Amino acid sequence: MHVPVVGDVLQAKAPAAECVIEVARRPGAQLVEVAVRERGNQRQREGRAMRTVYSRIRVVSAAIGLAVSVGQPVYAADVTVITPSLLPPRDGYLQCDVNATSPTPIGIVAVIKTRSGADVTDFGNGFRASPAATGGSYYAEESAGSLSNKARYCEVTVTGAQTNDVHVTFKACKTAADGSSKCTNPIQVQ
Repeated sequence: MHVPVVGDVLQAKAPAAECVIEVARRPGAQLVEVAVRERGNQRQREGRAMRTVYSRIRVVSAAIGLAVSVGQPVYAADVTVITPSLLPPRDGYLQCDVNATSPTPIGIVAVIKTRSGADVTDFGNGFRASPAATGGSYYAEESAGSLSNKARYCEVTVTGAQTNDVHVTFKACKTAADGSSKCTNPIQVQ
């Protein structure tokens, strides 16, 4: 079934049915509105009532399918960020820090990789906060680091957020004798 987009509303005419299905997702809203409008006079001939019932069942099924498919289109795709390469300092490490916000729950996987693509992540941690804690949207942080001298770049995959809401910082760090870290060359990717 071809589904034309009219403004922010998808419209579909159910085959063999006397109605139009409209599925609308308002900007910033998480809910989808579904409307079924009747077209014309449905009961002009005798025996048509049963076909109308079956047609309405198909229409309701199509409406549910459209609502599910339109319900999360903006946040459905994963966002993948690959940072430019950095060389780790001698006796140091590379660290990748990620944060994201979204009206839907967020998943973040951050890994440090070698030039050949091998995962050399040695450590990491994360933090998540719900809208009840942040006052409106989900928030997530993830850090990953590698002590390997072959580490070169960070690859981040985020689910549930848009590209503009994902922030990545990749940096080379060295630990001082007192245990503090000094990071240089931060690369920020948005």
